[in-house]
This record gives sequence, structure tokens and C-alpha cells, in this order.
Amino acid sequence: MISAKEIAKKIQSVDPSFIAPSDEQIPIIEAPLAPAVVIAGAGSGKTETMSQRVLYLVANKLITPDQLLGLTFTRKSAGDLAKRIRKRLRQLKAAGLLPDLLDESDLTVSTYHSYAGRVLADHAIRIGVDAAADPIGEAAAWQIAYEEVSRFAGGDLQINGSPKSVVEEVMDLSTQLAENNKSASDISEYTYKLLDQLAQLTDKATIPVNEFKAELEQRLAILPIVAAFDDRRREQGLLTFNDHMSMAAQLVTQSKSIHNDDIGLLERAKYKVVLLDEYQDTSFNQINFLSGLFGNNHPVTAVGDPNQAIYGWRSASSETLDTFGKSFNSDATRYTLLTTFRNDQSILEIANVMIDQIAQDTANLAPTAGISKSAAANAKSVEKLRASKVAQSGEVICGIYETQSQEAQAIADYFAKHWFDPTRLQKPEAERSTFAVLVRARTQIDAIQSALRDKNIPTDVLGVGGLVHIPEVADIIALLRTLTMPDSGTALMRLLTGPHLALGPRDLMALGAFTRKYANENDNSRGKQLADALTTDQVQVATADEFAAGSIIESLELLITLTPMELKHYTATPELSEVALTRLRQFAIDIRQLRRSLSGSITDALLAAEQFLFLDTEVLLRSGWKDGRKDLDRFLDEAQKFQKNGGTLTGFLQWLKIAEDAEGGLKPAEVDVRSDAVQILTVHAAKGAEWDFVAVPGLAERNFPNTGRKSDSWIKNAGSIPVSMRGDFSQLPSINFANLSTNKNLKDALERFNDEWKARKSIEEMRLAYVAFTRAKHGLFLSTSHFRNGENAV
Repeated sequence: MISAKEIAKKIQSVDPSFIAPSDEQIPIIEAPLAPAVVIAGAGSGKTETMSQRVLYLVANKLITPDQLLGLTFTRKSAGDLAKRIRKRLRQLKAAGLLPDLLDESDLTVSTYHSYAGRVLADHAIRIGVDAAADPIGEAAAWQIAYEEVSRFAGGDLQINGSPKSVVEEVMDLSTQLAENNKSASDISEYTYKLLDQLAQLTDKATIPVNEFKAELEQRLAILPIVAAFDDRRREQGLLTFNDHMSMAAQLVTQSKSIHNDDIGLLERAKYKVVLLDEYQDTSFNQINFLSGLFGNNHPVTAVGDPNQAIYGWRSASSETLDTFGKSFNSDATRYTLLTTFRNDQSILEIANVMIDQIAQDTANLAPTAGISKSAAANAKSVEKLRASKVAQSGEVICGIYETQSQEAQAIADYFAKHWFDPTRLQKPEAERSTFAVLVRARTQIDAIQSALRDKNIPTDVLGVGGLVHIPEVADIIALLRTLTMPDSGTALMRLLTGPHLALGPRDLMALGAFTRKYANENDNSRGKQLADALTTDQVQVATADEFAAGSIIESLELLITLTPMELKHYTATPELSEVALTRLRQFAIDIRQLRRSLSGSITDALLAAEQFLFLDTEVLLRSGWKDGRKDLDRFLDEAQKFQKNGGTLTGFLQWLKIAEDAEGGLKPAEVDVRSDAVQILTVHAAKGAEWDFVAVPGLAERNFPNTGRKSDSWIKNAGSIPVSMRGDFSQLPSINFANLSTNKNLKDALERFNDEWKARKSIEEMRLAYVAFTRAKHGLFLSTSHFRNGENAV
């Protein structure tokens, strides 16, 4: 057998830049053809280790390139891994260790979903589905859900919440049903039995108990919509990636029970070695699918980092690496890669602090929180990351500022120092240092982008959810929401106080007084609600309220239709200034004309709004011809994709709200690291990427860690299925309802469950912070502000 070091020497003879494997990497590279788990810390060179593992196996004639299956999560990651392996195989051929007859390009490296889709397409006829069509995207699926919710809205179902929130719950339930191989009828049957059981409890029900029952009833009310949504998509062949994965897992299970595991035999014969990248992010269905094909001691290597498990909300558990052997029915050897080749020493110190805290909190979780003994033991014995021999000292800067604006300015000042460094500017563009701002809440994007622009530093905001916070895009959305959604008060307030109308606090109060007087005399309760918000002494509070916009539009119409005598009759104190009155009258005339464009396509409406607000000129004056229209054009592209599937303007605006609020619920854009702009994106989207300098703002309770968002636990969120119906139920907190006899017992059990769920979510937030901090190579800027949005103190 040729050793890994001997292979390295051979390759170095034709390529001196090739770096020989470290003592930590060699055992993994030279491991026998057997199941293995590799715990790979952030930046520890797992891609290079896996590519050299393939070199070793091919050079020793244990496999040929076409007998390798490599799976990861994104197309970019799959492309990077395939590119690295092919490069190493070409070097192996140049060194004379790869037979000429073997083709280094003939290997399979794919995403988990693409591979499942291929297996499904080959055998879908067995379960009576047509999987030939490409899966639909999230926007198309959301559109169908929106249509189904709208169709059911006028029926007898007792559903609480706005259309947007109900669509979210329908989408979440549909995804979780597919993920856990359950049906709407399974959840319905379980819930009715549970409600009957709860009805037998003695003593008076308390508020927490009644709230829990309300969530159960809300879930029951939504399930018929979920069933209709799923049935319609299957009948029309409009399947999602989750559908494909669920059906592929079902197919493999059926093959094992009915067809003597013929699919598994075919796949195992084809792929003698399987590499599973980012294994900590695999979900219950993905594990079922893969273990069904490659279990029972097939040579599968699972590579991942439990400290980067940040997708618990989609059934990806931090314990998947610990339970790999059990899941695959295999005796797996455990290896570690703990030397990081990315982070400088000071950044690594912060990362290790996070690792310690994650380990301590995981070990302290109550047994009832679903943590296994092995996971708790592994947490206690966790090893820290180590710096490489070439690591520099690096820098970590922490700052607490008075306001978000000052915090954004400090980030811009820090980046400017490095961005305009003469040493950096002398280098070719491709070799210059890279920069990123990683946010937990997208509402931070606007202030940070503006501060960077003021320093003449280009920016690139990634993802639809970030795009909607860019000022020119937000202005278009606000205008269109005002025209199409009567309850979009926040959107209206943006227009009233923005540069187009620029009303001050006194004129806002005057408009509110005018609206109130008219509403009082014409019995317009919606107008009264708006007037209350507008006439408050705290205009900033009014800005945050979702008050009715319809009545203010009616008031604007009155300003141009009432006679001077009638107008004077409804005028209250304070009075509108002449300037405000002139602007509002012109605005009323303009929006009459603008409404006519709303009957066309979504993109027509966006272009009309853009021109109405003079944004096409404004962005060119601000940022020039090269970058001025960049964000507006990206927004138009998203609208075009949505309307391609028959979407409406109202549906598009609702979907944007989902994108704006999504935790990561919308698939993040794949990141191509750039050196010609500061990239601004969410921490979830940044996973897998790295930059020289990184800023992580908003490090404060309720923001990051984000403890203030709506719970995704099934006892508080109708969009989540009961824990006992989930495939990973053994790894989650639970309630034994059979042991409860009183409503007080139930209240206590609900409180315990909620505390344990929060504790697990808190640990996931720390893992997310670990991911954020370890994206930085040389400089890390951590910050927060005492006051956020002008009202909340840290």
C-alpha cells in the first residue's frame, strides 16, 4: 500500500505547491474501507482531507473514481468538492499513480436532494408518482398555499390569524409532514384523541392550558388546507425538494420490505465508497433514505461538526453524528480534525469560548430534554480547536454603542481602515482581502449599508430577505402595499415620512386629527384606529403599528374632492401646513393614476412604482451606472420568477413579507465570496463561507441570541407537528400525557417542556454564534447598541 505521505511526495515532484497531509489528517486518509465519523471543526480542512482520502483509495486501487459518491447540501459546495477531487486526481495522474485508462472526471459529487431526485426518477413508477419534472421552488409552493388558504377563507373553518400567518403554518405543517412521513389525517387523529384525554382532566384550566388547547384547535382547523395543498401539488406534479426526499425514503423502505433491497443492491454495487459532507445538517428523512441504501457497514464516511448544527427547526439534530452508528446499523470509527487553517489565534480563542459554553449547557440539559447519555458524555469531553502553525495573532474588536446608527458607523469605520489599506489596494482584485457583515435580524441591513456607502465602500446584500430592506426596494414595496393592502399602516407611514412626502410630526398629527374628525362624523372605525396612531405624541411608536391604511387613502381623496367649505369643516387642530396639504393633494392625484398600472404584470407594477418615486434617477446619481440599478434589477428578477408561475401582485407582496421574516425558512442564496464589495447576509446564509474581515452586529438578548421570536415548539405554534409524531422524537423534550390527571399537572408539564425547549434553542443560538465568529480569518468585529429602533434598551 502506498502511504498518504508517499503519495504527497510523488505529487510534490510535479506540483511543489501541494501540501502534505498533517499527522491529524493521515489516519482519516488511510482509514480502511469501513464506516467512519469525522468530527471536523470549522476551517479544519475537511474538503482537502476528503480529496486526499480519494487519492489514497484510487492510488491503492481500492476504488476507481466512478465508484465514489460524494454528497453535500448546496450546488456550490458540491461543485467545490468535485473540483478539488478532480484536481487532485489529475495531479495523481501526472505523478504516474493513476492509470491512463481511468477518467478523473467520471465521479459523482452531488447535493443530497439531487441524488434523492435521481434515485426517485429511476424507480418512481413503483409508488405511482411522476418525478420527471424539476421540483418547484419555494415561491411557487408558497403561491399554491396562498391560493388554497384564500379558497378556504370563506368556508366554515374556524381559523385564527392573518392570511400570511396561516400560509406560513400551512407551509410549515406540509414540510414537517413530508419530513417525518406523516399525513394530515395522522396528526388529526392524534389531536382529537389528545383533546378527548385533556377533557377528562380535573380542576379548572389555567391560561397556559387554554392557550395550548387553542393551538391544538388551530392546527386541526388548518389541516384540511394542508391536505388540499399537498393533494393539489401531487395531482399536478408540482413537487418540492422535500416531497422528492420523502418519496425517495419511502421508495427505499418499500424496496427493502418488498423487493429484497434491490435498489440498495444497485446503489451499493455502483458506489463502493460514500462521503457525506455536513452530516450534522441531515434531517430524519435524509438519514432514513441514506441508511436504507448504505447501512449495514457499507463504507460510509460522515463528516461534520456538531457545533455547527443550526437547523434544528427542520429536524436536523446536533446528535446526528453521535447516532450515526445506530442510524446506519454500522460500527463506525470516530476521527477528529481540530486544527483550523482558517482562523487567527484571537478569533480561535473566541470560538473556543463558544465551544466550552455549548458543551457545558448541553451537558447540563435535563434527561427529559431529549439529550442522550452519549451526547451528554461527548459534550463533557469536547476538544477545543487548535491554531495552525501559520496562524497569525489576528484581531477581535468588541464595541457597545448608544444607537444602531452609531454601531453601523463603527462597523464602517473599522472596515474602511482595512478596505483602503494601501497594501490591499496594490494587489490584483482577485487577491484582495474580503469583507462581510453577518446579521441575525435583517432590519439591521439598511443602516449598515448606508454607513458603508457613506465611506464609498461598495456593498452586496444577499438573499431576497435582505433585498427587501434596501431603501429603494423597501420604498417600492411600501407604495404597492399601501395601494393593495388596506391594513399596511407601516408601509403607509414609510411613504408619509419618506423623501417623497417628507411630512414632519406636526403634519402627521394634523392628518390624524383630520382623519379622526371625518371618521367620527361618518362612523369609520378604521379611520379612528389610524387617527389614534397618527395623533400620538410618540410618532415612532405609530410607525411600528400595523394600523389601517385604507382610511388615510380615503382622507387623501377627500383633500382633492371636498369643497373648501367642507375641507374647513373637517379640519382640526393642529392644521395641516400649506406645504403638506399641497404634497398630499398631489400624492392623491398621482396614486389614482398609479392604480391603473396594477392591472398589468407584477414587473409592470414595480417599474411604475419605481418611476413614480423617481428611484431610477436617484440610484444612478447615488451609485453610478455600474452599481446604481443592481438591487432594483435583482428585485425585478425575483418578481419575474414569481409571476412566471402565475402569481399575483398581492401574492408577491405577501411572499416578500414571508421572505423578510423567515428564520431561514426561505432557501438562502448560495454565497460566492467577492473582494469587490462588502457582502451583507444572514448568519445562516454564511455557513460554509469565509472572509478575511467579518462584523457581527446586534449581539444583544432578543436579537442575537434571538430569544424573542415566535416559538417553533408544537405546544405554542400550530405550524409544528407534535413531538411524538416526529422521527427524531427521542432527541427532543416530551410530555407523557397519560401520567396527567389534573389541569395543574398539565400546566406544570407544559412549563417544563417550554423551559427545556427554550434551553435547546438557546444552545442552537450559541452554535449559530460559533458559526458566525468562525467565518473570519483575520479580523472580527463584534458589536451591539444600547438602543435599537429608537426605543428598546439592551
